[in-house]
Amino acid sequence: MDLNDHHRQGISVIYAENVVIRHCKIHGTKGTAPEAGIDFEPNFNEEPILNNLVEDCHIYDNAGFGIDFALPFNSIKPVSITIKDSRIENNGKGELEFIPRGDKTGPLCGFIDIINCQMKTTKGRPLTFTGLRNGCTAITFRNCLFDARGVKVTPIYFNSEYPEDVAGVNFGDTVMLFDPSKPLVDLTNIGMAAFQAPWGKLTLRHNGKDTVYDFTADADAHPGLPAMKKYKARFSSKEVNVRGLVPAESIKGENGGPVAVRGKVSFLQYAEPGIPVNLNFHVVWARNPGGDMAVEILDPDGKRVASTRAVCPDGTVSIDAKKAGVYRVTLNTGGRSVAVTSDAPGLGYCADQGGLPTFRSNHTLYFEVPAGLTEVFLELCTDNGEGMAVELRNERGEVVADTGFFQTLNYFCVERKPTQEPVLWSIRQYKVVEDNCVRLGAPMEPIFYASPADWLKR
Repeated sequence: MDLNDHHRQGISVIYAENVVIRHCKIHGTKGTAPEAGIDFEPNFNEEPILNNLVEDCHIYDNAGFGIDFALPFNSIKPVSITIKDSRIENNGKGELEFIPRGDKTGPLCGFIDIINCQMKTTKGRPLTFTGLRNGCTAITFRNCLFDARGVKVTPIYFNSEYPEDVAGVNFGDTVMLFDPSKPLVDLTNIGMAAFQAPWGKLTLRHNGKDTVYDFTADADAHPGLPAMKKYKARFSSKEVNVRGLVPAESIKGENGGPVAVRGKVSFLQYAEPGIPVNLNFHVVWARNPGGDMAVEILDPDGKRVASTRAVCPDGTVSIDAKKAGVYRVTLNTGGRSVAVTSDAPGLGYCADQGGLPTFRSNHTLYFEVPAGLTEVFLELCTDNGEGMAVELRNERGEVVADTGFFQTLNYFCVERKPTQEPVLWSIRQYKVVEDNCVRLGAPMEPIFYASPADWLKR
């Protein structure tokens, strides 16, 4: 089969078991990103990719990667993909991109095997690895040849937004045609993670001479930040206990404005019987802003009281409280960026499921620092190739730390003099590119506020 001049992908594999792609030419894909020859990319964790085989294919001259393994979900079943006896060459962004990162709940398990394949790169990078970490999908090369003589950038690129070690690659007996006097590996964007040397052997062949590349120097230069592993235990995916939360007395402060979120998110809203509260959903960015969003509302006891839909690009959902307390509102924006506002105080942005995901949103977020706490800890991360800068302010509005612009992963760990009462601190995100996520370390409750007037206290 000859697949030529497709505009988004040569082939998209979203949810597939026992699929075989054999004897295909896939080329000329160009028009709408990702523009890959083959893109393995489920939309949800309920869509596993199992026992898929690509064999005896020629994948070339596509605008994106030759093959993109875009696996950003922790699938309900381990992934299993084999690429065998194929040629992958001259693709615009490079030949192979691996993104088996899973999600905040844990890495994606399984394997991706590249067997007896030949890759030739004249544009982009031969190999890109994103979000690899201990326990993630095992990526193994067997009897593979890379021709990287025409590469104008570092051939192998690793990046990560996680604190866990970057690991999981086995080069087997791979050969790469490349000058060993030039830089081979780019690790500048692995954030705070340590780099574990890949298994197997990567031989660099140049002018008839073979040199086995030693990853030891790379591992020694990137030992990671032990503090990140120490603080990992502070993060939990346990839902916030909303019982006892009530709006604080009138608090003055800068209103950070509506925060644009993207993905599966939850909000907390205080409501009382007889006083309906309207939540307004406004799509601020989307390739296709149409289509409703499913919304679920839980009462203060955790009982579902409504399942409805918010109309896009502008919709309203009302909370008609039967009892006073904090209601949890959950929605999945999909690929859209949505700003949520309320006509009543007591609106909190929940960050208890891996953090608060925002998109293209330069804003100020407030959070509670408990009485007696001596150390404030936050994790800050961005998606691959994107970035932001964040400053941390204390209860007096004084800047106590600033990351400057960064990509992938960063954190704040700031000592403070404990107070007798809880106080509000804040972060200001600026120079935001696109997707990012922030989360609070225990014992701070994982709730952010766009305004001090929305503070929910126990």
